[in-house]
Amino acid sequence: MADTEKNFYLQDDEAKDETEVKNSEVDGAVESDEQSQVNKTVFKLFTGDELSFDDLKLVTHRYPASKVYILGEHDSGKTTILSTLFEMFQFAPFNNFHFAGSLTQVGFEKRCFHSRLSSKNQEADTARTTIEQFRFLHLALKFKPEAKAANHYLISDISGEKITRAKNDSKEMQDLSVINDSVHVCYIIDGEKLKDIKLRQAILTQAKTFIRKAIDEEVFNSKTRLSVIVSKWDLLDGKKDFDFENLIEIPFKRDFAHAVSEFNVLKIAVRPKKFNKFKLGHGLIDILKHWQPNPSAPIIYSGEASSDRMISKI
Repeated sequence: MADTEKNFYLQDDEAKDETEVKNSEVDGAVESDEQSQVNKTVFKLFTGDELSFDDLKLVTHRYPASKVYILGEHDSGKTTILSTLFEMFQFAPFNNFHFAGSLTQVGFEKRCFHSRLSSKNQEADTARTTIEQFRFLHLALKFKPEAKAANHYLISDISGEKITRAKNDSKEMQDLSVINDSVHVCYIIDGEKLKDIKLRQAILTQAKTFIRKAIDEEVFNSKTRLSVIVSKWDLLDGKKDFDFENLIEIPFKRDFAHAVSEFNVLKIAVRPKKFNKFKLGHGLIDILKHWQPNPSAPIIYSGEASSDRMISKI
């Protein structure tokens, strides 16, 4: 593995955001009227927390990095996707995806924190996305452990409150125009709310309204790669009154696929309430597959067997 890639988290000397450390004076130096010259060594101390837009250059000035945006209403499961994804790499490669580093491990850990507070909790919980400014988590993955270069991802899960306002407010929607430079956009629909037949139509209408307005305001355009993802699928699986194909897959593709470059509809259950049918991280592999910068490049992956090792640690 090349040294620069192995240590991608170290900053170049010329980075502007820097911490200065002054060397102590050399023993025996003679004081003079002129002020002593002090050598300076410049390096970066990373906090490991989320990155702001200004911080992104710490990654992008050295490596090609793909931006991924995860959108959805409040409590739809955006943060859970990220926290579970990070956890899946803690003990073993996740299928054929190999963890190659992160500048934001503290940021990832904060997303997972509440799920580890107490082993007595029956349901894992994750910290919600509350900051409305764009914040990014960094993740580097390799598709083969011997690969010299990693794929670098900058992932932003935008607060649900902002998504709620944007579907009815053009100014709020225009604030999301930065999405244009993404390699992929995920829109999450809360499967738990879809389970309630009284809420179902309203939840689907909210999703359609947001996507349609994003297209009208050119936030989503002919270059956008979009996945509509139903979260918490374990709560819907097997329900006879829920027709996934006719309620979501067919109408969403009919209404929106023509306006974007790639359109997918996925089902995930990344933190299932019961593990008798769905394993931890169910559906994450399908999401990662669509995050490839080059969608035509094949990735060979093998089920979700590696998640068994993760489950044994929980």
